[in-house]
Amino acid sequence: MHRLSASQLRVNEALPWDVLDASGQLLLRKGYVIQRDEQIERLLERGMFVDADIYKAYTAAESAPVRQAYDPLSVWQGVQAGMSALMRDQPRDGSFFHSVKVFARLVMDLCERSPDLALAAIQLKEFKRYPIAHSLHVAVLCELVARRGDFDEDSRMSLCCAALTQNIAIIELQQLLTNQKSPLTEEQRAGIVGHPEEGARLLMSLGVPDEEWLRAVLEHHEDEEGGGYPRGIRSPSLLASLLHTADVYAAMLSQRSYRKAVPAAEAAKQVYINLGQGRECPFPGLLIKEVGMYPPGSLVKLANGEVGVVWKRGQQANTPVVATLINAKGLAQMEPTRRDTSAAPEFKIVTLLPRESTMLNINFEQIWRPRN
Repeated sequence: MHRLSASQLRVNEALPWDVLDASGQLLLRKGYVIQRDEQIERLLERGMFVDADIYKAYTAAESAPVRQAYDPLSVWQGVQAGMSALMRDQPRDGSFFHSVKVFARLVMDLCERSPDLALAAIQLKEFKRYPIAHSLHVAVLCELVARRGDFDEDSRMSLCCAALTQNIAIIELQQLLTNQKSPLTEEQRAGIVGHPEEGARLLMSLGVPDEEWLRAVLEHHEDEEGGGYPRGIRSPSLLASLLHTADVYAAMLSQRSYRKAVPAAEAAKQVYINLGQGRECPFPGLLIKEVGMYPPGSLVKLANGEVGVVWKRGQQANTPVVATLINAKGLAQMEPTRRDTSAAPEFKIVTLLPRESTMLNINFEQIWRPRN
């Protein structure tokens, strides 16, 4: 835990996090307003703490307007660390609901301020626990597509929270299956089929009152043709349908022990064919329009022989801006050169390269960290 100091507490300002004592018991709930300096002194004598991961992620974003040094990579890492701790502990003191919303807000801000970095991180940033990373990936995709679809802010908040907690009932099973090469056991299969219902029940028991959030978790594996699970309904909510689309796409982009990652263009094609073509669901098409056929983080070869990584989305789904890392002679570049693939025929993308087929040394921070 992070111990709070006097400088981090202010009279007549709402607390931005739940405050705990040294044993982890809740002292003051997020939003509480301290009214006198004497209160701060007494509380500090007792010892005031906040979850370190929540504090780190929150301050990385909230202090940015003051410091002019918004650090999206710290936010990305902080959300993963904080959600990992939250999903492990699953506190039943009422703080779970508010904590998830803090992380969802950080994801929403990240998607507004650094969308291309967030998309690149999905493909390139390493992670320790696949279930936590996958939920973050899905949350980013949901937020970006929901923005393009003109969802209101409250709906986007519910959706982002649902994405971050969609697999709360099978976190450990999901981690196990990431490295499992043998077929599913009957017990594992039952756990997978039942996890949407169990997840919704668990979230309610943790104090989540948001019906749209709960419904999206409950229905995120249903589809309009009735072939989904656990109930086989034909009318999942809009949030659930978008969550399902992003979930399927994100899962294909991640490598497992039993298969390689699916290239982004192929993943987009499969999502559109399987979930969008001939159906009423609009989200596969919106997903492709938003992230492109070559989303940031994709490794590509250009017509002139240069090899690089997609840095930024372009005006069209197939014309992003590429940061070249190997020149036309096959020599590594010290500094990447940015190529607008719509600017000239020689800059057109001719091949999407699998990550494992190249020896590219991608310096993520050099390419995507904002220059202040």
